[in-house]
Amino acid sequence: MSRKRRSALALSDPAPDPTPPDAVISEPAPVTDLPAIRPTGSLLVALAVLLCAAFVIWHTSVVDKRLTQVSNQWILEEHAQTGPPPSRILPDFAFDGYKWIPYARHMAATGEWRLRWTHTDNAPKGRAVHWNSGLAWLLVGLGWTHHAATGVPMDASIERMAVWAGSVLLISFIALFAWLTARRMGAGAGILIAAACLGSASFHEGFLPAYPDHHGLISASALGTLLGLIFMGFGWVAASGTPPPATPPTLRHARGGAWISASFTALGFWVSAFSQAILIAFVAVAALVATVIFGASEARSKSVALHASLWRLWGRAAGGLTLAIYLIEFFPSVPRLQLEVNHPLYALTLWALGEWMALVLPAVAARRLPEAPHRFLLRIGLWSLLGALPAILFLVLREKVHAGLDPFLFNLHKHIFEFQSITSQLRFGINPWPAIAPFSLVLGFSAFFLVHKGVSAVLRVVLAAVVSIGLLALGVYLHKTFGKDPSAALAPFGVVCLIGLLFPLRQGLSAATRAVVLGTALSCTFLLMMRFLQARWGLNAGSVMLALIPVLWCCLQSIPGLMRPVAIAGSLALVTACATEWIQGYQQNALAAAKTGATSVPAWEPALGTYVLLAGAILWTGLVFIPALRRIPLPPLLLAGLAFTLAWFYPYQRLGGMLRILKGGPGALTQEEARHLLLREIAEWIKRRSGGKPMVF
Repeated sequence: MSRKRRSALALSDPAPDPTPPDAVISEPAPVTDLPAIRPTGSLLVALAVLLCAAFVIWHTSVVDKRLTQVSNQWILEEHAQTGPPPSRILPDFAFDGYKWIPYARHMAATGEWRLRWTHTDNAPKGRAVHWNSGLAWLLVGLGWTHHAATGVPMDASIERMAVWAGSVLLISFIALFAWLTARRMGAGAGILIAAACLGSASFHEGFLPAYPDHHGLISASALGTLLGLIFMGFGWVAASGTPPPATPPTLRHARGGAWISASFTALGFWVSAFSQAILIAFVAVAALVATVIFGASEARSKSVALHASLWRLWGRAAGGLTLAIYLIEFFPSVPRLQLEVNHPLYALTLWALGEWMALVLPAVAARRLPEAPHRFLLRIGLWSLLGALPAILFLVLREKVHAGLDPFLFNLHKHIFEFQSITSQLRFGINPWPAIAPFSLVLGFSAFFLVHKGVSAVLRVVLAAVVSIGLLALGVYLHKTFGKDPSAALAPFGVVCLIGLLFPLRQGLSAATRAVVLGTALSCTFLLMMRFLQARWGLNAGSVMLALIPVLWCCLQSIPGLMRPVAIAGSLALVTACATEWIQGYQQNALAAAKTGATSVPAWEPALGTYVLLAGAILWTGLVFIPALRRIPLPPLLLAGLAFTLAWFYPYQRLGGMLRILKGGPGALTQEEARHLLLREIAEWIKRRSGGKPMVF
């Protein structure tokens, strides 16, 4: 093969690949394009997407109606059409939504299109904001649409459409993933990925109605990254014959998969750089492990070929897109060494990783070093150094480049529930096994097909990579969990593994085996779905949840000696919340709240208000955010609060058995009677629990 031809296959790499072409990379014969999906299959995929969308729309409309009903029970009507301060009550788990809504309102009011500063913390000076602006763009866009259609003020429109933001994203991702998967793996795979995105409780949770936050985007970015790599065949392509619509792909479609994965990789670094960096590390390890185990047999095969150019394409595309998004977000600002958010160093790492994989994987598959080994090892060392720069900076500079490594926050994380290990969660009564068991079963089936004689060797490479990523994710989850739902960290990986089970369906397996595989995949999906639906069926439009405790301060001020809080240690504390990126605020609150007689530390602007954090009597019931209603006389330090409520999706919510649902209809308590009843119960409960001493929950 001529040097010109080899250079074209290597994406115009100026230096020839040191690995002899005939050792691992063979010249592919003309390959027939992937067959188009049959019209019947296309209709079935479209029907599956429409059914998923119908469920999401129905669910969101019920939640929207419910939140409107709950919000109208209190004195929030005065702000319902007038804008800030926030007037609609969000679910208790949607705390971060009260951050994104003010961001979007500020952008709409000022005409700014990038998030750089907020006055909601550290008032009146404010603090810098380094999160991505994408979610705020979505909220502003949806709010503008609602404003144009209804005439409702822009502030109120943004707040109303925040309920629908996650649903819009979920439907969009379901349609996109189903279409991409059906095009490359068949209609059955497209239907399954749609069902899996809807049915996986923890994947779906990131897009719940009235939960405008970035967690769903993190899961979707991870899922898109891994699906694109599967479409790329992890670098292995068909060298001859007509492949089925699965793996191995044609070279052209493998390049398309590389671009898909690179695009979602860049999206992931934009949304949450550190989370995506962990996933990319998993990808590198998994691809290397899979090539070590099965790559040698594939290198001798005449039916497939390992194309190093695919990994180069992936690295360059991912790095270029990540850099482009950084420039859109931050240009012309000078890059700061702040690696908890997107940064040009991550773009350099992705480029270096692609080049490193293109060099190492062929040598690993060939089980020998190429010619000119010294030059080869020098290039490996150079790309390794460039790719490891962020990790080196983490180790050397620590909190100077990543706020999460600050000693104060690092130690604080040891006492935050969502950062605890599985063993810690078990002590608090959380049962993670409903999430882990289906995921483990899926991994088990994928591992089974690694040794099944009916599966081609190249499929074993891809399945080995998928299983390796799943095991790495499972290991991290068992050690440290992130997110409220125990299965949240596993969701995107589990869905990918479900798709991985479809690979062997076209490999000549018996009908019984295919039925078992497909049935297992669907059952695992909807085992997760059942837990999701079980909680949502508790919605009852006839009941009114009045457990907002509007007079908490009236109870507390009547108990001498109670208000001596140590906020970080876990005693009852009235402190304002601070964003993670504002470490100084956390430290100030901790020091001030630890002083004798401290009641609260005002750090939010009065127009937005502060909220009171009350740890539940039973830790695993979660944190309850209590509003301080504006009609109640409050001491100067306790500002008017945000309208937080208890969980909307459970038929009841308990706080030490103290709260109750008050039914609407004839004979129901009035709002004033409900307040007095709650006041008496809270006062009696606190007296029994505290005895006038600081409370430790």
